[in-house]
Amino acid sequence: MRRIVFVLSALLFSFAGYPQSHEMRPPHRGDRHPRIVCVGEENAGLIAETLHGLSFSEQKMKVAKMCVKVMPLCTRDLRLIVAEFDYDNDRLEYLKYAYGFVSDPWNYYTLQDCFSFQTNYNSLMDYVNGQRR
Repeated sequence: MRRIVFVLSALLFSFAGYPQSHEMRPPHRGDRHPRIVCVGEENAGLIAETLHGLSFSEQKMKVAKMCVKVMPLCTRDLRLIVAEFDYDNDRLEYLKYAYGFVSDPWNYYTLQDCFSFQTNYNSLMDYVNGQRR
């Protein structure tokens, strides 16, 4: 548990000024060229590594939800994180939760290959289509 706290606090500390992040631009809405900042693959990989070290899905879910709340994650970062969940239902629950925080919600359609069953992806798309951002 100390390792988890250390890794997450190191991530939060190093990310405070967004130095190693990457930018993305949405294809629609809002400002003409809004800046979307994401943690990047290296930091998302550290989150995934932390989740990999956890045994129980409840622990993984708590840590993953905390990370998406405090760090700007993009859809491709979420892909690395959900790969650490063992069950499709956990992936679905997390991705539904993360939709309200993700920096690039217009890319959620790309998460189809995260699921073993098409019905879970359809459920996610139904959820996304019912949300307002």
